[in-house]
Amino acid sequence: MYQFPKTASIASILSLLLFAVPGASGQGLGDDRRGVAVIASDSLVPSGVGGAKRSLADASAIGGDRVPEGVGAGLRVATLRGLTADWDVTIRAPLVTSIREGDVMLASFWARCHESMTGEGVIQFVFERSGKPYNKSALVRFGVREQWKRFHVPFVADDGYGVGEAHATFHLGFNGQVVELAGLEVVNFRDTASLGELPRTRADYAGRAADAPWRAEAERRIDRLRKADLVVTVTGAAGNPVP
Repeated sequence: MYQFPKTASIASILSLLLFAVPGASGQGLGDDRRGVAVIASDSLVPSGVGGAKRSLADASAIGGDRVPEGVGAGLRVATLRGLTADWDVTIRAPLVTSIREGDVMLASFWARCHESMTGEGVIQFVFERSGKPYNKSALVRFGVREQWKRFHVPFVADDGYGVGEAHATFHLGFNGQVVELAGLEVVNFRDTASLGELPRTRADYAGRAADAPWRAEAERRIDRLRKADLVVTVTGAAGNPVP
């Protein structure tokens, strides 16, 4: 996850639920560290999908046994070819309550890839100001695979924002994939927790492991195509080889 200063390029957050929830959504911070949800619980709906090339995406609601147990509803987004920027297709969830500069926040959501050319989909989570200069408090890109996985993104609010002045958003402008999202929430812990105490999902991708099968073949290709014997001849001032 990238942390941006106040002068960075963009800012956004999600819509808000006006009730207290257990610290870090049940992540074990203790009852004395309760957060406040700052986005609406129904943010992931087809009507929330937008972007400059919204016409190249198809969005539909999912629920029941198609989402993780305990999650009410979710969203499936399928993208066509022709997208040129990750923000060509977005899902935005505006703030429904105010936050202060320096507030410690935690975004959590479920995601999976239903279909892609590689077997892995791509999503990008952003928390940013809703207007210029679009400064960002958080920006992180994840690879998502077939099985549902819960992601956690802790961050610090780069500025104070009122209702609707910032939003959380997913950038989904990646060609030829079908991804599903569910259970999006953003919780504000203010000054009752530190970033280090909150859960964090590290960016990952298929084949990252040191013993991934592709690495051995890549090493063989490097040996064959990019390496050769090197002969060095040292000569003196007269041009004769130096023994």
